[in-house]
Amino acid sequence: MDFALRPRQALDGKPAYVLTSKETFSGAEEFSYNLKNLKRATIIGETTGGGAHPVSGHRIDAHFMIGVPFARAINPISKTTGKHRRRARRKSPAPEA
Repeated sequence: MDFALRPRQALDGKPAYVLTSKETFSGAEEFSYNLKNLKRATIIGETTGGGAHPVSGHRIDAHFMIGVPFARAINPISKTTGKHRRRARRKSPAPEA
């Protein structure tokens, strides 16, 4: 089977699981949120770190910077940004997930 030509057929109907931990952050966090809302995967593990929005660093002075969010991804299904940390459907410590 040529997977590149038929990806939907190759994975259609197969269960998918995403393992998360408190260190799941940024793009990985958004990816798991999207799969959850699409009902394409079961999320297993710990609550994620809570950093789904991209930030831009701004220097305050010679010793300090601040990260300011400059964008947000609104999920078309949930109609929310999901800006809060994501909770796993099946909670489990990361090493046991």
